[in-house]
Amino acid sequence: MKYAYAIPLYKNYLHAGGKQDTLAYKNLGYAYRLVNKYDSALAYYTKASDAGAKIGNVIAELSAQLGNYKEAIKDYEQINNEYKNLLNDSRIFGFSNLNNFYADSLDYIIYYTKLNSPYNDFNAVPYKEGIVFESNRVLTKKRRKQTRILSREFGWDGATYSSLYYVENTKQLRVETALRPVWKEKHIDDRVLSKASSNDTRLLDKSIDYTALSYRQDTSIKLFSKYLGSRLNIGSMTFTKDGRTAYFTRNGKKTSQGYLLEVWEAKLLDGKWVPAGKLFFNKTKYNYFHPAVTPDGRRLYYVSDEANGFGGTDIYFTEKNEDGSWKPTSNAGQNINTAGNELFPTFYDGGFYYSSNGLPGLGGLDIYKLVRDASGDINPKNLGYPINSDADDLGFSIMGSTGYFSSNRYGSDDIFTFDYAPVTVTLEGKLSVDSIMAPGKKVYLNWRNEAGKLQLIDSAIVDANGNYAFKARPNKEYTVVTFNGDGEKLETAIKTNDVVKAGEQYEKKLALINIPLTQKELIAKHAKEEVITPQQKSKQAQESLNRLYAKTVDSLMKLSKDYCLLA
Repeated sequence: MKYAYAIPLYKNYLHAGGKQDTLAYKNLGYAYRLVNKYDSALAYYTKASDAGAKIGNVIAELSAQLGNYKEAIKDYEQINNEYKNLLNDSRIFGFSNLNNFYADSLDYIIYYTKLNSPYNDFNAVPYKEGIVFESNRVLTKKRRKQTRILSREFGWDGATYSSLYYVENTKQLRVETALRPVWKEKHIDDRVLSKASSNDTRLLDKSIDYTALSYRQDTSIKLFSKYLGSRLNIGSMTFTKDGRTAYFTRNGKKTSQGYLLEVWEAKLLDGKWVPAGKLFFNKTKYNYFHPAVTPDGRRLYYVSDEANGFGGTDIYFTEKNEDGSWKPTSNAGQNINTAGNELFPTFYDGGFYYSSNGLPGLGGLDIYKLVRDASGDINPKNLGYPINSDADDLGFSIMGSTGYFSSNRYGSDDIFTFDYAPVTVTLEGKLSVDSIMAPGKKVYLNWRNEAGKLQLIDSAIVDANGNYAFKARPNKEYTVVTFNGDGEKLETAIKTNDVVKAGEQYEKKLALINIPLTQKELIAKHAKEEVITPQQKSKQAQESLNRLYAKTVDSLMKLSKDYCLLA
């Protein structure tokens, strides 16, 4: 499956007279898609579709990954006219409500890392004081000799096979700039064509070189283990809490289906990680990969393309018996799996995370967390921007307030780190009754949860100047509640977007809320103004005389002063 090398072959074929071959356009689009060149993939898939080829939802997804959500919605709506399903509806809903995915964006600060190369670097997993990650980086001859990694191409994208690397210290990984991959199309001729094979692992003729990009090969990045036993792809490591057992993905032996992926167990023996055998659920017809073990080692999640799933790749799990054996596997169910692809399950701080392209999202694979909603049901929640983007986002981990994730938003897979701290906004408002400040008045801040039930978020008492303040979350819709003199509830809808940063805090000024007088209060007010007792009349008359006397004395003193000046 030499997709990187298929591209020039198909282009030459189309240029030489094969322009009526819709399958060639479709296959060329497919090849470009698998090497992450989405703009070219979209162009050739569109040509194939215009010529009558059945494309499915590929054009819609490519449009979304290129940021053209209107076109993606249009394409999915056309698909729905022919075949309506939940996946199509989910994608349309997500692309039509993008603001939902930016609601918590202030909670995260993300950083690029020094781990990245111009190749694919992804799926960072905490281990001891450092991290283990997967990469298909091209090494210098000296580094290949040091790490014992062969200089062989993985035919899929023309790069090398993936290996696991380890960095002991993560304190200074953050950088501000990104290494961008440089795409260079392959050029081949009859001299270098070899016999095709499924998931081809041949070393191509030496006249074909890698896309050799110059980048600093950090010697602090070391090969994780030399003993895991595969000359092909090795990746997706997950560790038990005691750090003595791990599970990982590697290519199996060649079968009629090619070099399929398998999940293996590894043990730490005498300071070395060595394979302890492949897991019982691996079958010869399907792929098994992306293992994720719970900290206690009792449950193991993994991904497979078995035919009994909900569509695409699904997440499965197995549990360990008291004697150490494993129970039969189970599909994780439709609360997790969709008609799309579910990949990269992880389990951190009691939370289950995974990637999917079958749920409402920003495009490509988005990262989700399983959460319990207000009605008690467990459902996936999109982590939103900036963790997710219109590209593929995957491999999420979090330990307390910091963590890692991977994304190909810059072209190739890169590892990002982030700080997480939920942001609150101070809402500052004023409240009056009949345009007069109302100190002592109580006000409440409510929020309607996913089940439609109102929840009290905060409350305040109006101060002497008519001010009150709430603590709320940004980019949400709330209701400010107070009561008039008759006890009737008065509600004012507010939105906490467009906040202003003041130092390290976020603020928003709310419009003045003026509570009108009730009919009963108006009658009482007018009656009070009209009813004047004899004592009040006498007092008012005396006050009027006092004001007149003071005014007269003031005038006489002024005249006397003027006279003295003239004399």
